[in-house]
Amino acid sequence: YEYVIIGTQPLNILSSGPKGKISGATDYIPIFLNIQTDNGYKNGDALCYYYQSKPKQEEDYILFLDTGGNNHTQRQDLPPRNYNYYFKCVDLGGNAVYNSTSFTVESDRIPPVIARAYKESGELRIISNKPSECSYSTKDCNFEIESGIKMNTDNNLAHTSDWSVNTNLYIRCKDKYNNQPNPNTCSIVLRPTKTDTKKDVVAFGGY
Repeated sequence: YEYVIIGTQPLNILSSGPKGKISGATDYIPIFLNIQTDNGYKNGDALCYYYQSKPKQEEDYILFLDTGGNNHTQRQDLPPRNYNYYFKCVDLGGNAVYNSTSFTVESDRIPPVIARAYKESGELRIISNKPSECSYSTKDCNFEIESGIKMNTDNNLAHTSDWSVNTNLYIRCKDKYNNQPNPNTCSIVLRPTKTDTKKDVVAFGGY
C-alpha cells in the first residue's frame, strides 16, 4: 500500500471576535463569536471550539455551530456584563491554535432626553442626549414618531424646526433601539413665544 505523508504549515488565527462594546435594548443581546483561520491544512480548513471562561481541560471546549472551513461563527444570546471567551481551532493535520477575545454587552432601554432648547438662526433647536430621531405634533403627545412632523437634523443630536411663535410643539424622540416615551407621553413640550420686551424665548411644558 502507498503511504503518503503531507507536511503542513502551522495553523493560524487571523482574526477573532467580537471585541469592544455590543449594545442592544433587550434583556439578552445576540452576539456572534467569529474566527478566521489560515495556513495549516488546506489554507485554514479547521474545526473551531469556544468556552466562556478559561477551560480547565481540553474536553471543556464546545464546537462552533458553523465551522469546518476557514470562517467560523457561533451565536450567543447574552445578558449585559463583561465577557472573556477562549478559542481553540484544530485542522486535519493535528495543528492546533489558541486565542481569546474580550467584550462588553450593554443594554440600553432608556429613551432619549432633551437637554437643551433654544432659538438659533431663526429656528427652534433642541439637543438630545444621544443620537435620536425626533418629530412633533401641534395637537398633543398622542402620535407615533413616524407619523409626526419630522424635525431636521445633521448629527442626530441637534434637531431643528421652524420658529413658530405661540404654537405648542409636542415633541417625541426615539433612539436606534426604538427606546421612546410611553404612549401619549412627550419627550418635551415647547412653546416658542415673544415677551413684552420683544425677546424670543422658549416656554417649557410638561412631559
